Amino acid sequence: MAVEHIFVQANGLYQSMLHGYADIVRLGMSMLRIGAIGFGGGNALIPVIEKEVVENGKLVTKRAYDEDVVAACITPGALPVEIAAGIGQRLGGHTGMLMASSMMALPGAFFTVLILAVLTGEQGAALTGIRYVSIGLGAFIISLLLAYVLKTLAAMQQAGTQAFHTMCLAMAAVFLLSSEANLYALLGLSAKPIFNLSVLAILGLAFFLIIYLGSGISRAKATAAGLLTAGFLLSGSHLSAVASSAVHDATILVMAWLGLRGLVKSFRMGGEFVDGVKFLRDTLREASVWLAFTLTLCLPAIAMVQGSPTYIGEGFLSSLLSFGGGDAYLTIADGLFV
Repeated sequence: MAVEHIFVQANGLYQSMLHGYADIVRLGMSMLRIGAIGFGGGNALIPVIEKEVVENGKLVTKRAYDEDVVAACITPGALPVEIAAGIGQRLGGHTGMLMASSMMALPGAFFTVLILAVLTGEQGAALTGIRYVSIGLGAFIISLLLAYVLKTLAAMQQAGTQAFHTMCLAMAAVFLLSSEANLYALLGLSAKPIFNLSVLAILGLAFFLIIYLGSGISRAKATAAGLLTAGFLLSGSHLSAVASSAVHDATILVMAWLGLRGLVKSFRMGGEFVDGVKFLRDTLREASVWLAFTLTLCLPAIAMVQGSPTYIGEGFLSSLLSFGGGDAYLTIADGLFV
């Protein structure tokens, strides 16, 4: 009976391993397929990846996918690749993480290099053709984002009127703060933007409000959050009457302190305990895997191309600075490489 029990356990472990590897392979093929049709990248691919891995593939739950998206949005780098890495890490640890992210990035990198090689010497006519093609792709990307927004709004409306109104207000505020200059350009106005906020600053403000108010809302906390938000926005604006770098920096420090207190309080209310030593060890292990993988891919270029270490270093630095990804990366790349 003991031997039979051992065989049953071994067979169960074997079947579990096969199932795990099958999920990793399915994920890799899904990421390769999305990477090949991922025009627009960035936020435009969030609903595409969700449909592939949550609805069709059933590889992760909606909650797990949302957590990976949030983590990708607050960290620098290419958003689809980060999401793929997060899902891969859930399904297959280091192996799934590296494979999923590589499969997502490979098609775009390959086709970009291929197109540039083919179009060398034909830049005038080629660029004109690319501009015309980009119009159609732009319309396709906008339709994807609009469908995702409508789907999210419908989900929030089912969660209740208060949550729906709060989300609509938050969306309108983020749009106005981050797209003020673009809005003026679309309307044909020459007005100078009042606010001067980066994507990182907007994310920081949003997370302060979520963390600070998430542990419980009271009139005093709502008033404090409103005053700090107004101080943060106005002191960092282009309005000379209220703009002040000293006030802006002091406001950031106060918000960081209150946000940290709110985070600690949230953990205590939920009865959660974070092992700092384990967290640091896991973080260092993950970082070491990524650095080893990156170095392995860079070795051929370092060995064969003169001056490549400098270029690779600048590319790595540009990735660390690329909060927001997508078109936001163009400004960073232009400053470093051009």
